[in-house]
Amino acid sequence: MSSRLPSGVLAASLTPFHSDLTLAQDAFGRHVRWLLANGCDGALLFGTTGEGLSLTVDERVKGLNTLLAAGLSAERLLVGTGALALPDAVQLTQTATAQGVGGVLVLPPFHFRQIRSEGIFRF
Repeated sequence: MSSRLPSGVLAASLTPFHSDLTLAQDAFGRHVRWLLANGCDGALLFGTTGEGLSLTVDERVKGLNTLLAAGLSAERLLVGTGALALPDAVQLTQTATAQGVGGVLVLPPFHFRQIRSEGIFRF
């Protein structure tokens, strides 16, 4: 992962799906490339806008790998790695950082009520 914090215009990318609800890899690549070519300094993938929690770990990894294989700069990508299962969040974060992305966004636990700040920090 980049040691420099991303700055500038960072667009929360949508995630296109086929009618069978699989990730539309080609459309995804075209969309993110368009964002970066038209004034965005970076793109946030698989966040809440991008339906990240609707995708499996494998689908998110495949989506990221597709973008990187298409020549998009890893440093210009921020990856939403939040997941309901802690091992999934860890795996996604490790995979994204190993690819050299500009950063990751990890959701704190949101499905339990009244979590103290210490618990969120430790997560």
